Amino acid sequence: MKIQLRLEKLWKRARIERSYFSLEKISDRFILVKIVFDYDKVKDYYGRLVWCFYDEAEPLIIYFDKSRETYTSEEVLLPNELTFFVDSFSDKFVNYPQVSTSGLPALSLTSVERMGDDFLVEERGELTVAYKDNSIYCLLNASQPDEIVQVGENIGFYFSNKMLSGIKLQLTDHDKLLLQQAHLI
Repeated sequence: MKIQLRLEKLWKRARIERSYFSLEKISDRFILVKIVFDYDKVKDYYGRLVWCFYDEAEPLIIYFDKSRETYTSEEVLLPNELTFFVDSFSDKFVNYPQVSTSGLPALSLTSVERMGDDFLVEERGELTVAYKDNSIYCLLNASQPDEIVQVGENIGFYFSNKMLSGIKLQLTDHDKLLLQQAHLI
């Protein structure tokens, strides 16, 4: 059974204090990308969920804070941290979505009735990491996004038919230099 992440809404109650990403050179032609979202914990916070998306190699891992709407008991996932590795870039073409919004995306899991306490969800699929126009794109299942949700200036979540389809990171000159030093560009 395929378990995907669906965009439910943009979370208005969590004030984002900062969102940032870092690139760390692990070895030649291998870097770790880490994205962190710092926001006020919502009062209806009740645990964590780890979602791992595997291809043939290292996974994309998203750590979520779980929250429940007080009046509806609706369960949503708020991204807290995201990591993935880069050992090469694909030359796949990335379409630019027409719809652009901003905020912290609140997600839900498809094919799961209710979320229990802390747990891990694993999904297999095609993970593509591309470099284009001074940005890193981490795309899931080769889907073409139709919407982007900007979280801060340099981080965007891609969605295709409301399903999470990727992440975009706008690089600084320092980030590009690190990619050059790792012989990736």
